[in-house]
Amino acid sequence: MSSTRRRATICSQWGLRNVLHTLIDHGANVNAVDCDLKTPLHVAIENQHEEIIGILLCHPGIDLKIRDKTGNTPFAAALQVCNDKAAQNILERLPNAAEQIDQRGRNFLHLAIMRDDLESVLFLLSIHEDVNSLEHDVNQTPPLHLAAASDKEMLIRNLILAAAVSAPLQNGADFDAVDGDGNNALNIAVRQGHISVVRELLRVSKDNTSAAILELLPFQNMLRNVTSVTLPPAVSRLGNSTGGSQYE
Repeated sequence: MSSTRRRATICSQWGLRNVLHTLIDHGANVNAVDCDLKTPLHVAIENQHEEIIGILLCHPGIDLKIRDKTGNTPFAAALQVCNDKAAQNILERLPNAAEQIDQRGRNFLHLAIMRDDLESVLFLLSIHEDVNSLEHDVNQTPPLHLAAASDKEMLIRNLILAAAVSAPLQNGADFDAVDGDGNNALNIAVRQGHISVVRELLRVSKDNTSAAILELLPFQNMLRNVTSVTLPPAVSRLGNSTGGSQYE
């Protein structure tokens, strides 16, 4: 790495605002990358130097699409360190920054849910990230299905509160959407044995007689001793007709 590049990186690492201003005034490349392919903006974000971040984002030549060795853009770096301010400022410069996908076809909302990163999920929902966006792979899994596979009840609860589930007409979320294997979110939550998540999904379900509810029947032994789960009448009746136990 050249000395000029190293100086810019050091400024971003240590928050040397005045030195960075001087380097920029003398033509320093704000998009120069280090041995990890990180730009000065990546480094400033990782070290939470807000003034340096502001200086770099104001530069007319800043490139916000550069990925480091791990595939992270500056926006991804901001999400990883929970710097919502930096992420929002990046979006003002590059409105589609949150729509980028990784090598496996997953966007930032998919990845945040898979990490059980509630703070990032809420931020992405606040900037109107598409709650129906599918993974760009053979499974085409939507965000709600990924959340159902998690055992984090608060993740599902906050998705519901954000109207990602309970207000499909307002936010466009499709509660009954199925993935490439024909499973909806309730199917997945039941198969994973996540009782609290099942309870939340049943609570917001608009159709307790749908085919998806039938998936509960093979798992009645699993749910039998969980009194906190109130199954809809349709499921209880079906359980009786198949010799299963009725839940109260």
